[in-house]
Amino acid sequence: MAKSRSQASRSRQAEMEQQRLAQAQKDRKIRLAVFGGGLGLIVIIVVVAVVGLNLTGRGGDVTPLHGDEAQTGITPNLDVAAAAPVLEIFSDYQCPGCASYEAGLSDTLESIIDDGSAKVVFRTMTFNDQVNGTENAQSSTRAAVAAACADTLEGDYYFPMYAEIFANQPSPEGVGFSDEQLRTTFPTAVGITADQLTDYQTCYDKRLTGQFVQSVDNSASADNVRSTPTYRLNGTNITQDINPATADDAGATLRQMIADVSEG
Repeated sequence: MAKSRSQASRSRQAEMEQQRLAQAQKDRKIRLAVFGGGLGLIVIIVVVAVVGLNLTGRGGDVTPLHGDEAQTGITPNLDVAAAAPVLEIFSDYQCPGCASYEAGLSDTLESIIDDGSAKVVFRTMTFNDQVNGTENAQSSTRAAVAAACADTLEGDYYFPMYAEIFANQPSPEGVGFSDEQLRTTFPTAVGITADQLTDYQTCYDKRLTGQFVQSVDNSASADNVRSTPTYRLNGTNITQDINPATADDAGATLRQMIADVSEG
């Protein structure tokens, strides 16, 4: 039996409606795909931007002259004999105890660096940034950057700068160092002048050693160092044995411990 015109018309309308719905569904999928892809692109751009900002915040990637390739510390006497004992010094420039150890052992450390009786590795930490307010913020990190910048210059400036910063540690803890101190006063006091001072200040202003400083701090934490000062001789913690506040002669004690390790 043949269909009437009205039935044929309704059938054609239904077919067209199905086609319209199918096309609409297809168009919706395309829009979602484009939107999703665009959103993914936006997310990628945001992630890249954030990572870029984080890297910028960490500063430059300059390694000091006496810094190791693994970026775990600075060794002023890199040319010591391979068999020499290794003395690691973990400190934070705002740590009062670290300043006390430095005051009591400074002359001994300088002589050990000079005569090469031990390989001295300074592994500076920066967790005391948390004690600063908005005034002189991140003083531990800025001081570490400053000392590392001193070691980007030709000459033996690292340990003098290390000692100078500790000698002028502000009290009470948390007051922090000013940029003027770290940028001009301290480097000038250790003999960084003229063109070298300009180079140093560029390094400090741009935080060119910032990533190195962060890496050193990270490596110290990874080595389970949880407090400063910490002194280790060939991996053994000797901090309490050479405490200037309790040892009769902390410097002589340290010397003897190094000699014993060397002979053993």
